[in-house]
Amino acid sequence: MNPMNPMNSQPLPPLKERLAALAAFLPRFEDPDFSFGEWSEAKEVEPGVFTMPYFCYSGEADAFVETAYTLGWVTTDFAWPRWAHSP
Repeated sequence: MNPMNPMNSQPLPPLKERLAALAAFLPRFEDPDFSFGEWSEAKEVEPGVFTMPYFCYSGEADAFVETAYTLGWVTTDFAWPRWAHSP
C-alpha cells in the first residue's frame, strides 16, 4: 500500500515514480546557467514604509517545489511552533 498524499488524501505513486519525478529536474539544475532564483531588494513603497527583501523562485524552482509537495516529499502537518518550544 502506498502512503497518502498529505495535501489531498490521495494515494501517492510508487516510490520509484516519486524519485524519478524529482530526478527529472537534475539536468536543468546541473546547467551552469541555472539559477534557483534571486533575492528581491528592499523597496520604499511610501515615505518611511519599506518592503523586506524576499527570495523569488525561478519558474523551474517553483515547479520543483510544487512537485515535492504534490508527491509527498514535504511534511505539511508538522507542528513547528510546538517543536521549537520543546526540550
